[in-house]
Amino acid sequence: PGSSFVLGDVLLNAGGIFSFGPGVNCGVFGHWTQQSGALFFTENGTVTFQGSVAQSAGFAGSALNAVVVTNDSSQGMTFTSSFTAASFTDTVAGSRLFFASGSTVTVSSLTLNGGDVDGRIKLRSTTAGIQYILEATSSQTIRFIDVADSKALGQMLIAHDSCNAGGNDNWDIQDGCLIRNSSFTAVSSQSVTVGWTST
Repeated sequence: PGSSFVLGDVLLNAGGIFSFGPGVNCGVFGHWTQQSGALFFTENGTVTFQGSVAQSAGFAGSALNAVVVTNDSSQGMTFTSSFTAASFTDTVAGSRLFFASGSTVTVSSLTLNGGDVDGRIKLRSTTAGIQYILEATSSQTIRFIDVADSKALGQMLIAHDSCNAGGNDNWDIQDGCLIRNSSFTAVSSQSVTVGWTST
């Protein structure tokens, strides 16, 4: 392929090999399913999940170079397996990331930034109350996220302007939300009804 190409659903069967050259961006609009025994090499390329509906990706423990998420759907992007990558980036306001409960995602460079308080990126486990593990071994830039059920491995993960939705270990979530699970209903330009539930 050239410097950029796009795919729909990707299925890598056991014994299969898929690779692309350095500097190449592989855009994926569908689901990525990789069976155990399939080999995937990115050679310094980038895999970008750019769908507008629910997407999922299972890498069967593969090591990747750059993973980018631009999926902005309400169903979000689900990672169904553990994996390692040189970098992981999501800077799309309001995006949703789901990680398989019990899985481990290890990256050298982690960038998560929803842009503002209305665009906080949600990070969730696929099973509420059961943690997934997230590790950034080198650099991290984390702002405007809403995170739950995540255990940071190794160095503490520091999230600015973010919300702690509970169940997190080894995170420093700064400037967080004052009200959890809040709902706001505007009844006029002069008043507002506020409701919340305890967590």
